[in-house]
Amino acid sequence: MSIASKVTPEQRVQIEGILARVGYTPKLSVTWGTDHDGEKDWPKATRMARELAAYKPTSSCLACHFRVLNILREAIDLPPIGGEASESLRTRRLNICRGVAGDGSDACPAYRSATDSCGRLLVDAFTSEVVVMEDGRRIDPCGCCVGVKASFKFFTCPANKWPRR
Repeated sequence: MSIASKVTPEQRVQIEGILARVGYTPKLSVTWGTDHDGEKDWPKATRMARELAAYKPTSSCLACHFRVLNILREAIDLPPIGGEASESLRTRRLNICRGVAGDGSDACPAYRSATDSCGRLLVDAFTSEVVVMEDGRRIDPCGCCVGVKASFKFFTCPANKWPRR
């Protein structure tokens, strides 16, 4: 994701402060801190991601947290963390979900085009409804926005349909 606007010196200081308080475990978690005035960093970080890169998280899933974190890092010339997928890998993954992979397969039964999500957006992250796949396997959709989740190479499809490379 490219940064749409140049970072001001004030924004740089604010981003550096936010990043100093962020905790992350690759593939597992991102935890946002609180500034010295008691204001939580996650709302500030999402606001900055919207201002800098026109990105507004569709949920509070792990992929969205990593995306916001990487936008802030990119804005001050730090490398991304979390291992973003190449654009071709992201496109192949999305095409598999949407049923336009060119291999004759239909869209994944868990995919919801109205919300571009795996199952019910957000809801399935907490209480999933089992989906029966074409081959009879039963899977638990993750509730993530697939457009964001497909952007990170270490995330996987609950139905094991995504390529790793």
